[in-house]
Parts: sequence; C-alpha cells; structure tokens
Amino acid sequence: MMAVSIHAWVEALEQAAIEVGELALGFEGCAVISREVTAPKGVSGAYLPLFGGSGESLYIGWLASRESSQALARGLLGLTANEELPPDDIADAMGEVVNILAGGLKRRILSSVHPLALGLPIYSPVPIVPLHSVTHTCLFRGGGFESHIILVHAGVNPGVEARSR
Repeated sequence: MMAVSIHAWVEALEQAAIEVGELALGFEGCAVISREVTAPKGVSGAYLPLFGGSGESLYIGWLASRESSQALARGLLGLTANEELPPDDIADAMGEVVNILAGGLKRRILSSVHPLALGLPIYSPVPIVPLHSVTHTCLFRGGGFESHIILVHAGVNPGVEARSR
C-alpha cells in the first residue's frame, strides 16, 4: 500500500477533509492549519482501516473535543447550533463523517493504490495509538471549531519513518 509516499497520503487526506467540511458538514472557511507527527490528546472520534496493496496497516480518523464533536455531528445532521446531541448520536455521526472522509481519500488515491478497500468505522472515546505506529495529525479548522484528521501508519518503526519524511 505504501507505493505512495506518506506525504501523498496525508495531502490527499487533507483535501478530502476540506471537501467533507464544506460539502457534507456545511462549514465555511475549512482549512488544515498545521501538521504534526504525534497523536492528539484529550479527544475522541472515529477510525476507519484501509486495506489493500502490500498489506501495511493504515487507519484514518477524525477526532475532536466534546464541543467540536457536537458541532461536527450537528453539521452532518443539519441541526442548529443550540441543539445538544446525546453521546450515542455523536458516535454514530462521527463514524459517518470518517466514512465520508474515507470515500474522498479513496477517490483521490485509488489511481496510485489498487486495490484499496475501506473497513468499517469504529468510535473510540480516547485516541487509539497502536504499538509500532506513527500518527500523522492535521489540525483542521471549519465551522468555527478545530478538530484532528489523522493517518495512523501501523507496523512501522516510528524512528525510521520520522527520519524518512
């Protein structure tokens, strides 16, 4: 799967996130404002595995604070800013948001990585950090809120990948 550089994966993920923010969530002024090679802390969200290519493990995710998760869910569901959603509805909405994100990523990367299949989204109340992995985090701003778009490259030596960037 890594015939494509990790930089290309991250760039395609950022483009897909901006598209999701603007079109599916109805947010204005969507942008990726920073990148880090570290997992975010104090957030929850949905993850989705990608399958194909050489068998390496990649996961994408959309993680946010409680307040930002509410905003993402309200945007997806077309609700007003003062409507409060229960935790189960937020988890379902975050799963759907990451599913839409994965579709946008697949559309952008499929010509370079074939076959490529998407797994099912899972929700986690805490960031997932697999052993022997590197997490690429993009700080996303849209709709007046910040959240994290992540790409987890599992099964790698973190020191080797960080030096090869």
